[in-house]
Amino acid sequence: MSAAAGFVCADGIVLSADADAASGVARWEPRRILVQARGAYLAAVSGCGNHDLIRMAADQLARDLDEDDDLEGLWRTSEKLVARLAKKYLFCYAEHDPERPQLKLLIAFRHETEGSLLLASDANRIARVDGCTFVGAGAELARATSSWLYEPSLPCAVVAPLAAQLLAWVRENVSGCGPAGRILSLEPGGAVELEPPSVPGADFFGGVHRLLQPILAGCVDGRLSDVEFDDRLRWFEESMSALRLALKRGEPLPQPPRRRLPQD
Repeated sequence: MSAAAGFVCADGIVLSADADAASGVARWEPRRILVQARGAYLAAVSGCGNHDLIRMAADQLARDLDEDDDLEGLWRTSEKLVARLAKKYLFCYAEHDPERPQLKLLIAFRHETEGSLLLASDANRIARVDGCTFVGAGAELARATSSWLYEPSLPCAVVAPLAAQLLAWVRENVSGCGPAGRILSLEPGGAVELEPPSVPGADFFGGVHRLLQPILAGCVDGRLSDVEFDDRLRWFEESMSALRLALKRGEPLPQPPRRRLPQD
């Protein structure tokens, strides 16, 4: 109910959601990534807000989909769905009525021949997402942090673990998120879900924030000699090389040693 994200990748779409906002294929569990297979494409619905409305959106979308739809037709079907839900369940309330349900949807399609489409809705509007998008609790934190790691040219196999990192980071630092997360990739071979143990802990991406701190501080610290600054750059290079090797081997991410910065 609280947080979801979508990432456009070179070969598909990655969706992530908190544990209270994902669902497995053909099961209406209290999870919120709802998947449907139709002919040449896969469709997935996630989002934040009212759980019953997200479930209803997925159910109605499945009913409206046609096996012969292309991406443009899928977009039009999604627009009609969002407008219909807003008119019937949202706009019957005043804009600032505390009883008005909250609903923001992420709708993703992966077509065998036409590629991928990621849509994000707000009220009765829906728009295409060309990069990444975040809705619900921690959206601003996830958006800022993703700018360090994500780019649309990356494949799903790379973005899915990054999405897990982002979700773990947000859950650790923002109240209101679910206790665990789900990551789903709509890839050329089908829908692939990361197992919960693959979602890392709170130390974001092997402590990359601690890796950068001495470098950034050294840029503005006039007391630091060029030799000392070069030492920090070499330490950063070695740490990132160890991180890359661990990721390639599927090993736990190494934690960099803490460095003491000069004190006044």
